[in-house]
Amino acid sequence: MDGAPVSLTPTEYRLLVALVKNRGKVLAQGKLLELAWSDPLRVGPDRVKYGVMRLRRKIGKHAGPDSRIEAVRGFGYRYR
Repeated sequence: MDGAPVSLTPTEYRLLVALVKNRGKVLAQGKLLELAWSDPLRVGPDRVKYGVMRLRRKIGKHAGPDSRIEAVRGFGYRYR
């Protein structure tokens, strides 16, 4: 990000790709499970929350004071 390498797990990478490809759109947790996890039926929705949290930490160093990943309460997440 911004010319600096960021080490991501494969799941974090797929999560980031899903969010960036849908920039500005709110994606429900179920949709993010489909797009980022290889076996979404065996993974609970809480995994999305923790995946986003880890991703925010990793890219947050480059995002300034505002996170690029925004939580939309009661629905999902959006990449700004």
